[in-house]
Amino acid sequence: IRSYSAPLSIVSIGFVVDVVIRSYDSLIGTKVGTNIQIDEGGKLISEDVTCLLKTFMSNYVKTLATAEEDNCRLSSLVSAVFGSKLIDTHKIRTVALLYRSVADALESDERVTATAALEPATISATIRSIQAAFASGGAPKLLQVGLMRDVSLALKHTLPWQKPDVSLILQVLAMYPPEDASFLSEGSSRFETTESKNSESSARSALCAWVRKLGDGKWSTNAAPALATAFVSGQLLPFVETELSLGVDKAEREMAMSICTLCSLE
Repeated sequence: IRSYSAPLSIVSIGFVVDVVIRSYDSLIGTKVGTNIQIDEGGKLISEDVTCLLKTFMSNYVKTLATAEEDNCRLSSLVSAVFGSKLIDTHKIRTVALLYRSVADALESDERVTATAALEPATISATIRSIQAAFASGGAPKLLQVGLMRDVSLALKHTLPWQKPDVSLILQVLAMYPPEDASFLSEGSSRFETTESKNSESSARSALCAWVRKLGDGKWSTNAAPALATAFVSGQLLPFVETELSLGVDKAEREMAMSICTLCSLE
C-alpha cells in the first residue's frame, strides 16, 4: 500500500487558526516549551515546533496564493493573521511569529501578487490592538519595529483601497516614526540597532508601494501636498486654548508626523 501526502490546499483556514495556531500559542511560556522529541528508527530527535510552524505557514500562504484565481482563502488568512482578534487573544511571541511567516511568504514568492483583500475596518481595529499591546509593555522595542515591518509588507501585498480613508491612512503612518535611533532604549546593542534599521528600511519601502497604489494610483500625489497645506493652516485639528501658547498635544504631533511620512513616501 502506497501512501500519498495530501495537498496543503485542502487544509481549512478555520483549522489553521483555531487548532494549529491556538495549539502553538498554548505552549508559549510553559514548562513544556516548543521543543518536542520524536522517535525515528529508535532514535530520539529533537524538533522545534516554532521552526515547523513557520515553515508550514510560509508554504500554506504560497499554496493559497497559487491555488485559486480570486484568492478568497488567502484574503481570509491574511485578515485572520493581521486582524485584531489574533493580537488580542494570543501571546505577543505567537503574533510575531505569524506576522513574520506570512509577511515574508507574501514578499518572497514572485507568484504572490497584490490580490489579498484587507479591509480598512480590519486595519483600523488592528492598529488599536497593536497600540494597546505596545502600551502594555509586553513587546520590546525591537519586536515592535519587527511587527510594524510585517504589517507594512502585508499592506503592500493587498488590494488597494479604491476610496482611501484619509484618517485611517494617517493613523497607520503614525505607527512609523521618522528614521531616528532615539526610539531604541539606551544600551541597545549594535546588532539591535542594525536589525531595527533594516526593518525600518523595509517598512518604508513597503509603505511607499502601498500608498502609491491607493485610489486610482494618484491619490498620494494629490493628498500629500493638500494635507500638508491644510495642516499648516490649522484646518485639520480643532483649536484648543491652552495656558502654554507653544504647547503641542499628542494628536497634533502624530498628525504632523503622519503627513511628513506621507510626503516623504511620495
